[in-house]
Amino acid sequence: AQAGQDARALLAWVDTLPDAVGQFKSVIVLRRVYEENFVEVDGHLEQTRAQPSGAVRNPHDPDAQWSAKGTLPGKNKEWVGYKTQVAETLPTAKPEAKEPTDAVITAVVTQPAITSDHGSIKKVEDEWEREDLERPAELYVDGGYTSGEVLAESAQENRQIHGPIQAAPQRADRYSAADFDVDIDRRMTVCPGGYGLRRCRYRGLIKATFQNYFIGASCNIKRWARRLDWESLNDNGSGLRQPVWA
Repeated sequence: AQAGQDARALLAWVDTLPDAVGQFKSVIVLRRVYEENFVEVDGHLEQTRAQPSGAVRNPHDPDAQWSAKGTLPGKNKEWVGYKTQVAETLPTAKPEAKEPTDAVITAVVTQPAITSDHGSIKKVEDEWEREDLERPAELYVDGGYTSGEVLAESAQENRQIHGPIQAAPQRADRYSAADFDVDIDRRMTVCPGGYGLRRCRYRGLIKATFQNYFIGASCNIKRWARRLDWESLNDNGSGLRQPVWA
């Protein structure tokens, strides 16, 4: 391919320059893209049949990775970008009709898109520790976060993790990926509760992490404002209930 030949020629020229030139970020990315996409066979340059896991998908944002989620035909979600783990408190009580939630987002962890959900509980707990928050005695998670090892470890720590070990079949009383509304034109995914997260506007894991922090904070502010408005209309006089950290 012509692109591969051009990249090889450019990298060969860079190799004749001082070593410092080869350490430029643009050169490092170019060399990585070249090695992930092309291989020399009998002196001829050929394009690889498949890229390795974690390969560069966008040279302008080399941290962004391809990933997919879902096992149902036609229901899989594919994207190039990042994965975000979000933890929030449980509502203090079963909400009344049209009552805004009093749950609070307590952790937002941005990871490479190829990161498995398994093992991400520790990352969320590290985030709580950085924010000087106590680890909750109970966690409610989906099947991607549980395993025999995780449950055994939580039992030793006198904590409870609630969640299915295996992927649960679709049921009316349980959310699945199909329950999320993906609007490609608006670049937004809306959860069943009506809260949407837009596609990342920035390049790089660090910038994406800060964006997701601000999104989480804005969700909390919006929830708090809706809660105040609802309590004012209902004039219950009890003030905001304290959230349950779980």
